[in-house]
Amino acid sequence: MFTSFIYARYTQDNAIIKRFRTDNGGEYVNAAMLTLLDKKCIVHDLSPAYSHESNGVAERYNRTIITAARSLLTGLPLALWTEAIATAVYLRNRLPNRSIAKSRPYKSLYNKKPSIYHLRPYGTKYFVHLPEEKSQPGTKLMPQAIEGYLIGYTSSDKIYRIYIPSQHKVTETRQIHWTTKTIASLGTTTMEPLLVEETYATVYPLSRPLPTIKVEKETDQDRNRQINCHKF
Repeated sequence: MFTSFIYARYTQDNAIIKRFRTDNGGEYVNAAMLTLLDKKCIVHDLSPAYSHESNGVAERYNRTIITAARSLLTGLPLALWTEAIATAVYLRNRLPNRSIAKSRPYKSLYNKKPSIYHLRPYGTKYFVHLPEEKSQPGTKLMPQAIEGYLIGYTSSDKIYRIYIPSQHKVTETRQIHWTTKTIASLGTTTMEPLLVEETYATVYPLSRPLPTIKVEKETDQDRNRQINCHKF
C-alpha cells in the first residue's frame, strides 16, 4: 500500500516523499519496507521504542480518528468500522487545522476549497433505486427502491456509500432519495433497523405580502356612542 501511495502522490500531485517517520512497529520495520525505502532514497526516521510522545502528532490524530469513528458507529454493526474510520478521515481533511495555519488539508493538497454541500448526517436513511437491469421478470408491481443508510463518501460529491441491511452489503450509488430518518440501532447481532421517530414540517411561502391593518385611535364621540347603546 505504501508503494501505491508513493506513486499516487507523484502522479497526481507531482510530490516526492523524502522522509518517512514511524515508530518501531513491525509493519514499518521489515525487509520489504526497508528495501523499498532504500530503493526510493527515502530517509526513514525511527522513534524510540515505547516512546509515544516522540510521535505526538500522529498518536493524537489516531486517537481523534478512533473517537470520531466510535461515535459514528453508534447503532451500527461493528463490522462497518472501516467505513466509519474512512468517513472520519474524509471529514477531518475538510476541517481547519492549526498545523497548516488553520487551512484545510484538502485545500493544501489540491489547492482548492473542498465542497461540503453534499455532506449529510451519518446514518441518514435513503431509498436506493433498483435499476431495471437487475429487476426480475414479472416484478413491475414490486417496490422499485430499497432502504439503505449513509455510511460513507466517494471521490465524487454526487455518489454515496450506502449500507443496505436487508442485503448485508455496501453499495455506491447516486440514485437515491434521502429522508430525515437516522439509525437508532441496528445492533451487532440483528440486522433489522430500528429508526428514530420522524417528524416533518412544511413551510408554504406567501405569494403576496399580508395586508396592513390600520388601527385608529378611539375618540370621545365613539365612547359616548357606546355608553348610549348600553342604556338601551
